[in-house]
Amino acid sequence: MSEIVYLLGAGASFGERGKGENNYIFTKRIGDKEISKSGHSIDINEGLPVVAEIPSRLTYLIDLLEYDLNADKTLIEDLKWLKNECENHATIDTFAKKLYLKRDYDNFYKVESLLAIFFIIEQVINKKDSRYDTFLASVLNSNLEIDDKITILTWNYDSQFELAYKEYGEFKDLTSIRSKLGITDLKEQNTNGKNQIFKLNGTANFYNMIDIGSYHNFDVYLLNEILLRHYKNKNYTNSKISFAWDNEKFLTLNFREAIKNAIGDAKTLVIIGYTFPFFNRNIDRMLFDFMPNLEKIYIQDPNANQIIQNLEPIYSRNHPFLSKLKNNIIPKTNTDQFYLPPEL
Repeated sequence: MSEIVYLLGAGASFGERGKGENNYIFTKRIGDKEISKSGHSIDINEGLPVVAEIPSRLTYLIDLLEYDLNADKTLIEDLKWLKNECENHATIDTFAKKLYLKRDYDNFYKVESLLAIFFIIEQVINKKDSRYDTFLASVLNSNLEIDDKITILTWNYDSQFELAYKEYGEFKDLTSIRSKLGITDLKEQNTNGKNQIFKLNGTANFYNMIDIGSYHNFDVYLLNEILLRHYKNKNYTNSKISFAWDNEKFLTLNFREAIKNAIGDAKTLVIIGYTFPFFNRNIDRMLFDFMPNLEKIYIQDPNANQIIQNLEPIYSRNHPFLSKLKNNIIPKTNTDQFYLPPEL
């Protein structure tokens, strides 16, 4: 069991933004004519877009597919649909929850599949968040495994850990790297070995995984792999992404017990880039129930003090160290590198 637990949210993969916008122009030929499309989107130097940036990046991706790669029109229309719904709802999660409550499962699973595509492409186009590289350099032991003191829980769909680890060992393919890092995934659970990274919402990929680390740019070969998986099932159930309110049917007893065993001795919790959204509340409360011996919490985020307020409703009412914890929640607003607590 680990004494130090990391809990990661989207801010942990935010990376770095440019000072301006990403201006682009794509051109395609139709017969004897050249047609151009220009636009601008968020300028991402490294890392992944957060929720508010998704519509802008979807616009860029749609133009890239339509004008540069001359991609399948059905996929382009699907992504335009997703972009419009993102713009018409507070967050993509709100739209997905609405579909779920309406029992519009075909479109609900379609959203999951399209989000998997979106994050696959973003991770190929953008440099990885360099903080993962520095963090692994700090916590890997001589066997190139994560120190036994540490367990990582992440709500993120991304593969930033896997992409960063590729530079460390002999393992280069995604499947072998995930095994070496002890990654277990909500939708594809492997709880027989040593688990040190738990992906609570699954992974932005498909059951027949695309090895995104083998691609250096977004080209027709990756596009073809994506199309084969996205349209494999008419009900779009091939995605490995899951939303928190739909996790119950995947959250097996073995998966729960694996998490509980991994974090049951935790005394220190480091929260990075996670705001405790309401949709995740039931599972977050379960996680705190599994850590009855917590003594200290570090929150690393530019808005760390606000997150402290979000955290209070998450505590189990029966948490034995509630009053002690309230006086031992420490904000860390510097986000240049992932925080390494003195307890390490």
